[in-house]
Amino acid sequence: MIRIMAKPRDGVTYDGYLDGKLLVGMTENVFTDAARALLDKGYAPTELMTMRWFGSAHDAFNPVAVGVAAALEVRSNNDGRPVFRRKKREDASGSPTTTPTQDRAVRAARTG
Repeated sequence: MIRIMAKPRDGVTYDGYLDGKLLVGMTENVFTDAARALLDKGYAPTELMTMRWFGSAHDAFNPVAVGVAAALEVRSNNDGRPVFRRKKREDASGSPTTTPTQDRAVRAARTG
C-alpha cells in the first residue's frame, strides 16, 4: 500500500511525500493531487493508497484505489466542511466533463 506523508506549508497549502521524496508541492488538495501524480508516474489505478500527516501515528483516510482518489477533488459543502466530489474539467464550450484518463482510472479501480 502507498502512504503519502502530508506536511503543512502555510496553513493553506501542503506538500506530499512518497518514500521521503517530494511528490506534490504547494497544493491545497494533497491527497487527490498525489493520486494524480502517482498515475502520471505509472502506478496502477488499482493500487491502494492512503495519507498520513507528518507527526501522526495514524492514517487520515482508509485506503482507496489510486484511480478512485485521482478522479476526486475536495470541495466545501453547504456547512463549509470539506467533501470529496468527482473531479470535473471544462471542455471548449465551458461544459464540465471528466478527463478520459480519470474515467479509465475509475473504471479500472472499480473492476480491479
